[in-house]
Amino acid sequence: MSLRELIKGLDLKGVFSSSISSHPFEIAMATILSQNTSDMNAIKAFNCLKEKLVGEITPQRILSLSVEDLEMAISFSGLKKSKAKAIFSLARKVTELWDGDLTKVLREEDPRKALMSIDGIGPKTADVILLHLGYNETFAIDRHIERVVKRFGLSNQKDSYEFVRLKLMSIFPPEERLRAHKLLILIGREFCRPHKPNCYPCPLRKGCKSSS
Repeated sequence: MSLRELIKGLDLKGVFSSSISSHPFEIAMATILSQNTSDMNAIKAFNCLKEKLVGEITPQRILSLSVEDLEMAISFSGLKKSKAKAIFSLARKVTELWDGDLTKVLREEDPRKALMSIDGIGPKTADVILLHLGYNETFAIDRHIERVVKRFGLSNQKDSYEFVRLKLMSIFPPEERLRAHKLLILIGREFCRPHKPNCYPCPLRKGCKSSS
């Protein structure tokens, strides 16, 4: 069975970047904090940042912080200096160009390029943000999805982020991409783990080339 067929009908639950908030800018913050760390540490850092700001994370509130305060608030996620730089850069861009409203990036001729022009915002972060803003002309690949796709047999270890992104865009039509993104993350976390994958109950087992 194909990957698309296998994930139809599966339930969505427990996906960090989508379950932690429904606010676009907060989802962007969660995505930055999740870079090169565990979901647990990213969640801790996100919650510490919300506590520091006493409420919703907005561009204006981010810009009211000192560098030291922001770095301290997000320290659980690691790489605090580079992540703080990316967060400040995004907050400034959203404030200066889009009146504090991240959804206005969709008015740009190339929203993905506009986000990737910001210091610290790479392809994965831009793609996650755009998918959650309802822009479905892309597909976001995180470490869980990359692992699932490679074990399933759709790519190999040497394939680039862009190769995997385009491969999944060819498999899932635009209206299915956000849901597929969330489900593949969940499968990667719950079944297709880096060590000792739990293959038998995995919903992708029937089509997976690596299934034991």
